[in-house]
Amino acid sequence: MSRTTNLFLSLLIAAAATFSATRTDLKIGTRTAIVYTPTGYKNPPLVLSLHGMGFGAGVMQGMIKFENYADSSKEKFVTVYPQGENNGWDLASMKDVNFVLAIIDSMYNRYKIDRNRVYVSGFSMGGMMSWYLSCKIPDKIAAIVPDDGFPLSGMSGCSETRHVPVLHMHGNADDFVKYTDFVKTFLPAQLTRYGCPTKVTTDPYPVNKPSSGSYKDYYGPCVKNGLKSEITFITVDGMIHDWPTLGKANTNSDTKYKGKMFDIDGTYEAWNWLKTQSLVPTIGIAQADRKANRPIVSARYVQGGIHLESSQDIRSAKVTDLQGRSLATWESNGDARIALDLQATGIGHGVFLVDADSREGHSVSRVVVP
Repeated sequence: MSRTTNLFLSLLIAAAATFSATRTDLKIGTRTAIVYTPTGYKNPPLVLSLHGMGFGAGVMQGMIKFENYADSSKEKFVTVYPQGENNGWDLASMKDVNFVLAIIDSMYNRYKIDRNRVYVSGFSMGGMMSWYLSCKIPDKIAAIVPDDGFPLSGMSGCSETRHVPVLHMHGNADDFVKYTDFVKTFLPAQLTRYGCPTKVTTDPYPVNKPSSGSYKDYYGPCVKNGLKSEITFITVDGMIHDWPTLGKANTNSDTKYKGKMFDIDGTYEAWNWLKTQSLVPTIGIAQADRKANRPIVSARYVQGGIHLESSQDIRSAKVTDLQGRSLATWESNGDARIALDLQATGIGHGVFLVDADSREGHSVSRVVVP
């Protein structure tokens, strides 16, 4: 093990210690996991965070720090850091898959987690395991966020009952689990498997950081054999084999990046995206927003048409009158927008319905034209 790797692990172990007061242990047979439960939760989502090869659950906890968001976000969630045998994961059998299934059952029995909102994130080999779980138990995992990890020999024998939505992050300077191999081989295979359209790129990303060299590719909506999904890919500029968080210095030896802070907060990106995903699209964040009287896609009349806005990419929209007559329709076809104007033909005074889908969910709203 190199001096750099030793230093990297030492920093992670030190960071893990900061959460020691909040950790509880879960035992399943001879296996263990660290559980973090925030106060004030109700029917919470579950986030499983899988460590990389060579270091364990405690280090992963200090590295990812999902607790910051489990406590501070409007919606509380339970986080579990499972411990792999010999600090690794089995990507060739159902042994670790069954371990994860047992954790999910245990979390439901203890905390009544929302089984429709079980998420998996992982770094390095944990990222590989995230992809593997999406392949083997897609009916149990709502969405995954792998970072710098994917099954190096590809994926085969997957259950094709559902294609799990993915947000994958990878450093373009990673030559350990190579960025180039992911881009040239693994990602194209999954895009074909999912039936994804041409990408839409946000560059720079985040958009509020013009100096950022990072960018985001969105592929979706993906449709293959009736299965709908999406793949989002964030390229973290200059990152070697690491998980990006704000305030964390890049360990790349290249003087262009060495010691500089990451543009991306990977943990924020993970939760901000995961919270929009569910096995059942009509529940989860969309349901919470409806209860708060906030439409998923807001709609208002503008001269000659309807203006739509959403906090997430709008996928489709249709304007009808109360008799069901279609006045305007729109499909994204890979053209990601959070706002658009529909020029509705034949619109006059009265009440109209706007049926829209976005990455947050589905909504139907009424628009009154005076």
